[in-house]
Amino acid sequence: MLNALKNEFFIGGVTYIIFAAGIFYLGSLFEIDMTMRILISLVILLLVALVMMYRKMKANRDAAKLEAGMKAQADAALFGQVSDKRLEIEELQKKFVAAIETLKQSKLGKGGKGNQALYSLPWYMLIGPPAAGKTTLIQQSGLQFPLESSRVRGVGGTRDCDWFFSTSAIFLDTAGRYTTEKSDEPEWLGFLDLLKKYRKKKPLNGVIVSLAVTDLMGRTEEVEQHAASIRRRLDELISRLGVHFPVYLVFTKSDLVEGCIEFFSDLNAREVEQIWGHTLDESEQTSKEPGQIFRSTYNRMLKTLEDLRLNRLNTNLKREDRRKVYSFPDEMTGLKDPITTFVNRLFQYNPFNENPIFRGYYFTSGTQEGTPIDRVMQALANQYSLPQTGGEMPIQRETKSYFIKDIFNHVIIPDQRMAMHTKAEKKLQNKLQIGSIALAVITMLLFFWGVGCGYSKSNQTLANLDDAILKAKSVAWSGPEKTIPNLQILDNLRLRIHEAEEESFFWTMGMTRGASAAEQARLLFFRKFRPLVEQQFYRNMESGLREYVASGQDPIGKMEEQLGAYILMGPDVNFAQGAEPPTKAEGVKHLQVFLSYAADLQFNNPSGNMRLSKEIQTMVKEQVKLFGEVVRQNEPLRFRTDQTLIRQSRELLRRNLSAKSIYHSIKRQIINQTPRLGSIGLSELLGPISSGYMFGSVRVNGFFTRSAWDTLVVREFTKRSENPVAGNWIIGPLSKAQLPSNLTNPVEYLRSLVRFYFEDYARTWVTFVQGVTYDRSGVSGSNPLSVALRLNQLSAAGSSPFQALVDSVSSQNRLSFKQEKGGNIVTNTWDSIMGNERTDIQVDQSGLDVGQSIKAIHALSTLPPPGGKGTNGGLKTLLDAYFAVSKEVERMASGQQAPMAEQSINSAKDVAERLSGLFDAGTGARIKALLQAPLEDISSGVVVIQQEQVAQTFSASVGGELASVQGRYPFSESASADLSADEFGDLFKPGGKLDQFFDQNKAMIDNPNSGAKGAELKSFRDKVREVQKSFFAGGSLSAQFDMVPERPEPSNVVAEVDLKMDATLHNNRTSEGFSFESPKRIAWPGDGSEAYVEIRDVNGNSARVAAPRGAFAMFRLLEKGSLKARSSDEFVVEWNVKLGGRTVRLRYTIQAAGLKNPIAGLNLLHDMKMPEL
Repeated sequence: MLNALKNEFFIGGVTYIIFAAGIFYLGSLFEIDMTMRILISLVILLLVALVMMYRKMKANRDAAKLEAGMKAQADAALFGQVSDKRLEIEELQKKFVAAIETLKQSKLGKGGKGNQALYSLPWYMLIGPPAAGKTTLIQQSGLQFPLESSRVRGVGGTRDCDWFFSTSAIFLDTAGRYTTEKSDEPEWLGFLDLLKKYRKKKPLNGVIVSLAVTDLMGRTEEVEQHAASIRRRLDELISRLGVHFPVYLVFTKSDLVEGCIEFFSDLNAREVEQIWGHTLDESEQTSKEPGQIFRSTYNRMLKTLEDLRLNRLNTNLKREDRRKVYSFPDEMTGLKDPITTFVNRLFQYNPFNENPIFRGYYFTSGTQEGTPIDRVMQALANQYSLPQTGGEMPIQRETKSYFIKDIFNHVIIPDQRMAMHTKAEKKLQNKLQIGSIALAVITMLLFFWGVGCGYSKSNQTLANLDDAILKAKSVAWSGPEKTIPNLQILDNLRLRIHEAEEESFFWTMGMTRGASAAEQARLLFFRKFRPLVEQQFYRNMESGLREYVASGQDPIGKMEEQLGAYILMGPDVNFAQGAEPPTKAEGVKHLQVFLSYAADLQFNNPSGNMRLSKEIQTMVKEQVKLFGEVVRQNEPLRFRTDQTLIRQSRELLRRNLSAKSIYHSIKRQIINQTPRLGSIGLSELLGPISSGYMFGSVRVNGFFTRSAWDTLVVREFTKRSENPVAGNWIIGPLSKAQLPSNLTNPVEYLRSLVRFYFEDYARTWVTFVQGVTYDRSGVSGSNPLSVALRLNQLSAAGSSPFQALVDSVSSQNRLSFKQEKGGNIVTNTWDSIMGNERTDIQVDQSGLDVGQSIKAIHALSTLPPPGGKGTNGGLKTLLDAYFAVSKEVERMASGQQAPMAEQSINSAKDVAERLSGLFDAGTGARIKALLQAPLEDISSGVVVIQQEQVAQTFSASVGGELASVQGRYPFSESASADLSADEFGDLFKPGGKLDQFFDQNKAMIDNPNSGAKGAELKSFRDKVREVQKSFFAGGSLSAQFDMVPERPEPSNVVAEVDLKMDATLHNNRTSEGFSFESPKRIAWPGDGSEAYVEIRDVNGNSARVAAPRGAFAMFRLLEKGSLKARSSDEFVVEWNVKLGGRTVRLRYTIQAAGLKNPIAGLNLLHDMKMPEL
């Protein structure tokens, strides 16, 4: 019963029952659905089972690894040994391995635990000096040893030890390691590490310290030495294994204490199996004074002996035996002090380290050999100087063991769970355990969360499906206006069906009716979508077949596919007799492909009566795919087809059979039956090398690849050369006599198939190349070095993306038709015609509009020319040109002279144009754009560099001077100082400093790709040109304008007006009747002395408006008033002057006297800022 309670399966079962009961109880309280309660219970049961399985598997694994580790140590011990020693070790190794195998085959094997023996059995070590009776102790323990010999010599790290394999425990006698053996210490420590690694919970269950009582009868120093040696071994085990364990102190050979055998000779068989000693309780084990605990309990044991002595003396004993019985308690009393010394030293408390557990001390006798020692009589003889008596001759008695069996069966083996990890190891294990528990809890929570989410999502999915079904039931094709709304409703139903079918079984645990609901929804979808298919597709299909039968014409080459779709939409009896019908998947695929084609033809036809948007067309294609699945999976739902029409169409197709129609049939068959072909784009063809350099807008159907040609197309062509309609379930099988005459020559027929394929193949790849464009997303025109680096990468031999593109396309367009020698008649005939046994059938590019482009691809490739004819490596010329350009630009960017930059770019563009000329016109234009795109980018980069250089030149030549005058008038209207006329002339005159700069950098400034800096310089140059027109009439610094005065207002106040412009004074006197309308000519530059306007009245009062002295004083004066433009060449200035308490208005009209009015140039100067370069 107790064993059952300890069984982990029993414990796991009881635990599960408690949890399950709790779940059902709590579920009823919280009204959790019964299904969910059962689910949770099953999940917990699964987890419990998984944990138990894991524990069992781990025990098996650790046992196997421990065994393997011990064997490996044994194997390692063989190296470096002499032959005699090697033979001895090999023999010991065989016995050791045999012992382990025997243990695994013992009764432990019941229930599958035999393999776990080394892991599941408790392990004990015996420590003590040699000849301490340890072997006898184990042999007399009453345990079962499955081996013929209970003792097995150790190997490897335990080669100086003896093993005892019992069915209850494993014992290791370390007598040979009683003292440290430096020679094999690494192996011993390695063995301990194996124990710790593969017996993590309890590497060791206990230690039996065995010491003969005779070893306690020596000097105190010898006793302490024994204790110290054993304590070192215990400390080694504790520190290495990370556990502190119970230590059982067993004193053997107690029969050598005088009177022992006589004292206990009357005990029966059961009584001699009892324990003679003391097992410490928990409080005693934790005491820091083990010696005191021993003395206290030992005194109680001595008192018990004294009590027994009286009883024993009352029995019928010989005189000599009576003396021995009487003295025996005294003999045992004499052992108290040496044992106390031994215990104190062995279990001395160490506050800095883990200490062994003093579990108990016991006295035993295994065999009665030797002469007992009478310590009492010896002590008396010594005390009174009496002569020492010789030992008596031992009396021959029956040999039996005393006080051994119960020590093992009632103390040591039951204590197997007492060992525990040290504090440091326990701390580490706790962390690992907490982490494992946390991980398990998180995993379980995530699992339940996932299941809950899955369950909730499943309910939501079903609700969405129910809603979609409800809406779909209202679909009726009552008119064209209903088409799009109906399609949207049905597409919603299709999406909901897909959701229901894609539900995860794991997260819903199968508790969903999604599959069954989706099946019903599929049928509803079919019923509602069928009218549209019947109106738009099926009837057109049928009428198309009738027209074909009537006319015999198949203008678009789709009649065979159309007949196949028509057959598939009807019952299976429509398949041609003798033909193997398509698989369900093949039939669905054929129907889906044709219906999608028909939908595209019907709804994307500009002349059609129902043109739909791209989005709706895509929707319809997906719907016809689902319709095709349903109609093929449910024969009762199929259409009633016209079998006569099918027969007539099939007969007509047979009569019109040609290599081209068969080629299209093969193409359709391979594409439909081999979905793994897929398609390849630029990234799949080139890999990461194309990333960042090219885009590919066209994907190549996998049918047009070398792998498809080598593995599928050639094989199918060869098979069809023997029977053109082999595997064709639409037309059906035909005998040779039924074949049209154009298919009777298998050689010509096979040649035609290859030619049609190669034409399609080449055209497909040329279209692919046309779809490749340059990727500018990673180009930064503002960073010339990055553009140059990009061009350098494009030119790199072996890693150029352009070269990789050309080589890959060229490689794909090198198809060969290989026939093995001794093949069928078609092969032999082919070989005889071609003149060899293996022939490369190249595309016959004459007459093909794409043939020139394929030749060009081969010419640019680094691969050898096909058939050894033609040239190759042409792209390298351009890559070299790229490299030259990149180096020139790098030199420019680093500030060096690069006079060949522009020329190298133009030369590379010429090379690109010449190479693109190898292609046909349409493809050549695309290739030219692709190859020249990096050069356009580099041109922009060169412009950037040139702009930087021009900016530096501008700053060095005129920028500094311009910056220095920006704070003076006329550039700053509020400035206190004027720019001198000479400074102004040096900068702005024709041929001056600014003009010189503009002329030297004209090409860059006028470059349309000059960017913002070029535009800034253009604008600045245009302003300078306008200023020159205003201030440099005739090429020199000269500006003239006329000022036409008007009468002052009020005129009766003003008697005289003076207008002073530098050295010129214009005076108007009203008293003399001078006409105020006469113009006054003003010339600039003047002497810069004065500029003012002054008025005086009849009383001699005056008022003046004056400007600061300077080269531009007259212009400052004008701007003291209100200056407005009447036109581009005429301005008005007006001053309001205070005179005698009244305001007098003076007004002059300023007219151009030369090419341009300088006042317009003045405004330009005000607005002229330094170019921001």
